Amino acid sequence: MDGTIEAESAPGEGSTFTLTIPVSHGNGRWKPLSDEDEPTADAMQTMPADAAPQLRDAGEEGGKAAKVLVVEDNADVAHYIGRQVNHIYKVYYATNGDEGLEKARRILPDIVLTDIMMPGIDGLELCRRIRASELTNHIPIIAITAKTSQDDREEGLRAGANAYLHKPFSRNELLIQIDQMLAMRRVLTEKTEQARHAGGSEKPALSDADREFVSRLTDVVHEQMKLCSFEVNTIASKLCMSRSTLSRRLLSATGDSVTGYTAKVRIAHACKLLRQHPDWTTNEVSLQCGFEDPSYFSRVFKQIEGISPSQYRKNAV
Repeated sequence: MDGTIEAESAPGEGSTFTLTIPVSHGNGRWKPLSDEDEPTADAMQTMPADAAPQLRDAGEEGGKAAKVLVVEDNADVAHYIGRQVNHIYKVYYATNGDEGLEKARRILPDIVLTDIMMPGIDGLELCRRIRASELTNHIPIIAITAKTSQDDREEGLRAGANAYLHKPFSRNELLIQIDQMLAMRRVLTEKTEQARHAGGSEKPALSDADREFVSRLTDVVHEQMKLCSFEVNTIASKLCMSRSTLSRRLLSATGDSVTGYTAKVRIAHACKLLRQHPDWTTNEVSLQCGFEDPSYFSRVFKQIEGISPSQYRKNAV
């Protein structure tokens, strides 16, 4: 085609490839472009909207598919990654580290895939900020980069990345990495739920960040028992979070809603009191756990434990 390919490359910075193909039409050729017609340096920024990949965030409606946040300033690469996983997961996009951090805080994705070299906040700084925030520090991160030296890899891991993928990466490797990390999160959630249903004798296998968050929340719930007040907004305020942030954070860590988790903590405390104080009446126990209505306490207790408080006490003796 009488074209040319040129390359400019600098170690650690990246490469630029320029492909030049003469414009032809039918059996002839167009006249050479004049200086006035020559494309400008910002041609990519002014190109028609439909000429570049359309990166649309997944909707929030329906289903329980895991949420994957792709942080990549190259639209083609981001589109490629999205195509590999959007039939399995809900995919969200961010074109730089600043937008990625904002979306990570807003949607609390189940996993973040981020490029390292980006304008503004780069991938390493994004990892550090995600790890520094109590709201997001539980989210697994896969760093995708062309920087392949051992030093680069170690720097990424120190910044908080859980895994590394080198460009060009294998589609299968990408899917395996995502699937394994999400599987680990599911296992932790299942163990937490099993331990809680077993009566709380086994400590949930949570990450350090999740354990600290759940511990603080549990302390707040115990404080509120004395006041018989379990307004979600109040609990969120005591944790310095908004109501929606608390709900997303708790759901991500334990799979529970705030109301559901609060009820489990109160009933777990009731079980402890029923075992330790056989002389207390059911009404006294219910008040100690923040239930002013004994009938409501019995209903909630049976929903969670499967038996009434009286039956539980008999079995515990």
